Amino acid sequence: MSVARVVSAAAIVAALVLLSGVPPRGVVVAAEPGAGQLQAVDSSGHRAVPEAERPAISRDLSVSAVPPPAPALQVDPNIVVKITSPQPGQHLHGRVEITGYAADLRSQSGSGLNERDIQLYLNDASDPWNIFDYAVAGRESPDAAAALGPRFNQAGFWDAWETCTFPEAPYKLIVWVSSIVNPGERNFAAVDVYVDPCDPGAIVTQSDFATEPGGAYTIRLNGPETRGHSIDPIYADFAAGIDARCVTASVDCSYGLQFRELPGPGGSRTNSYYRFTVDPTDGTFTLGYSPPGDDPIVPIVPWTFSPTIQQGVATNHLAVIVQGNWLRLFINGQQVGEARDERRPWGQIGWTAETQAAGQPVEVLFNHFQVSTPGPAQVLAPVFPSGDVGNRPPAPGGGPPAPSRVLFRDDFSDVNSGWPRQSSDPSSRRVGYEGGEYYVVKLAGTDGSPFVTRAERFSDFLVEIDARLVPPTDNDFVYLDFRRQEDGSHYSFVVDPNDSTFELRRNTASDGTSLIPWTSAPAIQAGGARNHLGVRAQGPEIVLFVNGQEVGRVNDGTYREGTLAFGVGSFQHAPADGRFSNLVVSSLE
Repeated sequence: MSVARVVSAAAIVAALVLLSGVPPRGVVVAAEPGAGQLQAVDSSGHRAVPEAERPAISRDLSVSAVPPPAPALQVDPNIVVKITSPQPGQHLHGRVEITGYAADLRSQSGSGLNERDIQLYLNDASDPWNIFDYAVAGRESPDAAAALGPRFNQAGFWDAWETCTFPEAPYKLIVWVSSIVNPGERNFAAVDVYVDPCDPGAIVTQSDFATEPGGAYTIRLNGPETRGHSIDPIYADFAAGIDARCVTASVDCSYGLQFRELPGPGGSRTNSYYRFTVDPTDGTFTLGYSPPGDDPIVPIVPWTFSPTIQQGVATNHLAVIVQGNWLRLFINGQQVGEARDERRPWGQIGWTAETQAAGQPVEVLFNHFQVSTPGPAQVLAPVFPSGDVGNRPPAPGGGPPAPSRVLFRDDFSDVNSGWPRQSSDPSSRRVGYEGGEYYVVKLAGTDGSPFVTRAERFSDFLVEIDARLVPPTDNDFVYLDFRRQEDGSHYSFVVDPNDSTFELRRNTASDGTSLIPWTSAPAIQAGGARNHLGVRAQGPEIVLFVNGQEVGRVNDGTYREGTLAFGVGSFQHAPADGRFSNLVVSSLE
């Protein structure tokens, strides 16, 4: 996905000439150069990019990984599959039970299906990476008995879905089953649902292991080995934390959090997951990815020393915040590392213990396990040791810091606040005030990405603005430009709510560079929902926020000050309607 912006001083002059009206002092409304150019460019520097030029956000498969086999698309009408819960069109919130029944009508005993292979997918069963889980089969089902006959009374299946950890969006839940009566024959059922959002930091799972001996979960190791425990259900985006300690300091001992583990058939475990491991014997940690198959764990964050690790037999609190492809690592309430990786979208969560020592047993104790929805790091209970939530300063990856002084503010309730009240070219775009918002509209069949800007210049600042698209939103995006130069060079924070992705670009008068390529950010509310965008620019450091959550940061000192702008665009010649409100620029003193 590339929103290339190529703009020259001549293009800007040409655009300004096209303005038939005179905007207020210091305000420019974007316009487009004439048709027939090799590249359709407007004065914002946005180029209208066909969908074909927009690369999908793909998983990094540079590491050899064998995904689970996707089901073939053949169907057999003798195989009946029915999803009884959730219902079509149902809005889901919290933990949801997935129930239904499936059977091969030719079976004279039992369901006639491979009950270890009832596959659940989200959105696309042809993509093996979309496998969600394997359902538990052999459940009593009065619905199956009533519909198919009493011999299918045990043809029910069941699974659990922790929807609070999945981004708000429509989903298609798909169930595939396979016959053992006629091997190779399959059938499926599907249901469309909508996952509603949950509050940030809401606890979805926790345990203090009070029923375990000694009030702690114990893993005992004998000789060189790794052992662990994973829990249901399936989680996608979350914060998870646990206390861990080795009982003996004189032997090799390490422990960790394992997450987004690929589920296996029949309740079995697989060896595909992310693992955050801490070694208290030397104060180091690592993050690795284990691809399916027999390949070894691939380091994402190599073994790194951290003074935050309590060495020896002391307790360490391990935590992760996982949002889309963004993986953040915490030890004792301090962020120690982060990475971007898209090879596992969801899975089970658990904890592990490992030793390379031979000849003596090793014990690792675990306690205070919690999983919550994601949010600003400093308010997430799983990130901090017990009782320390809210008492820490914002960790890297938390929300924007409290600004010290407001430099500029406009809630767009006053139509005389200084922005254009109408477009100088109503045949291609519309701008103005409406209902306490400011609208920037690109009309159908036009190129470019219109914007508005002002003359005020800022160097170090925090800028925040609410932005939303008016449906239909397909192929449309909003953007916030900052540190714009007189020749059109600038930084641009581009947000596509259709797939909850963003990009940060640095654009010169002649070309552009992607500082942060198109990246998934579950914090971005989909479709026409309002998103609160923020940029903190301090010297060369640029930090991006969406809805109070940091989604990316980079260091680039090319532009140190400049003006602001905001606007909309489309990846096709489609119309785009953006509404903006609550613009605030604050100092960072």
